[in-house]
Amino acid sequence: MAEVSQINPNGAGRPSLLTDEQCLKMRERILMGDTLQEMANACGIGYSTIEQWRWANYRGFADKLRLWRMEKRFEKTEENIDVLLDSEDEKVKKDMTIFVAETLGKTWYSKRTELTGAEGKPVGVVMIPTKGIETIETTEITTATEAISLPSKNGTDNTLGTTTETEGISS
Repeated sequence: MAEVSQINPNGAGRPSLLTDEQCLKMRERILMGDTLQEMANACGIGYSTIEQWRWANYRGFADKLRLWRMEKRFEKTEENIDVLLDSEDEKVKKDMTIFVAETLGKTWYSKRTELTGAEGKPVGVVMIPTKGIETIETTEITTATEAISLPSKNGTDNTLGTTTETEGISS
C-alpha cells in the first residue's frame, strides 16, 4: 500500500519527501556546516520546498532545523572550550576552567543559590510548634528589613533583623 500523503489527510497527492531517512541526511548536512541551499541540493529536494516546510513547520521541520543548528553551535562551542582550556595564557585557562565547572559541573560547582528545591521542585517546609506561645501578634512593618514581629514577655520586638522597642502593641 502506498504511503498516505502528509499534505492531504484523504490520501490525495504524492507522498511527502520529508521522511525519517531524509531528516537524518539533512541533519548530517547541517552538522557538516551546509547552508539550506547546499543541504537541499545534497538531499535532492528543491530549495523552495525546504522553505515551505520551514515556513509552515511541516511535520515539525522548522523545529528540527532549529535543533540541528543549535547542535552545530554546541559542537563549535565545545571545540572552543577545549582550545581555551589548553591555552598558554594562565588567566584564560583559569577563567575557562571556572566557567566550565560552574556551567557543565553546576551540580557540584555552581554559585547559584536555589530559592526552590533541587531542579525547581518545591522546598519542603517543616512547622515546629513552640510551647508557651498562645497568640502571635504583629507590628506594622516600617522598613524592608522588618518582617513578622513576635512580641516577647519583656516588651522587646523580636522582628527578624531588628531589636527596637515595641510600643503600642495591643495584647
